Amino acid sequence: MPTTDLTKEISAAFVTTQSDHRYMPDGRLESILTDTAVESCVRACGLEGPWADDCIQAVKAGGRKILMILIWLRRVELLRKFVGQGRAEDAQLPFEETQLGKILDGDVEAAQKFYDLQWSAIPALFAQDFTHRTYHQKTILPFLGKEESLGEGGFGQVSIVTLAGSQHQFHNLFQAPVRRVLGSVRLIGIVRAGLTLS
Repeated sequence: MPTTDLTKEISAAFVTTQSDHRYMPDGRLESILTDTAVESCVRACGLEGPWADDCIQAVKAGGRKILMILIWLRRVELLRKFVGQGRAEDAQLPFEETQLGKILDGDVEAAQKFYDLQWSAIPALFAQDFTHRTYHQKTILPFLGKEESLGEGGFGQVSIVTLAGSQHQFHNLFQAPVRRVLGSVRLIGIVRAGLTLS
């Protein structure tokens, strides 16, 4: 599958949050970047021989989000640099800009673009355990629809938000779509840049 077709398919799969951020829903990328699509995409960018094989194996083993970002950047050939430095695993995301500068051998423009785009690949995923989490300031929170304010309470502004079904693991707890009252840090533990999200 040509890279332009993959770019269109990836773009169509993105979801837009209530704050106009776009993200790839958890689990959706695997149906787009199939093993066949990965092989075709890597070979189409000019990687050959053992490098192509190593890159394909790295993506199949857990690097689809990194490949997605590089497809979006139209710089799939940079996958070789991630693989060469052992940095082609999605579990390593997010990268800091300084790390990306080293991985990409000082390609500042590519490092900045990758840094900005990676957040769309790794939106918050809420686990069933309800433990406290602190998210990076750029983490995309997958709240959909319009926020409904309920007023003051719980040491802050309390609102109702709708959480995307792909971004939580509460399926065994709630039968209906998750639409819960979210309050202050002390109630649910969501912090962004030191501010309570309501």
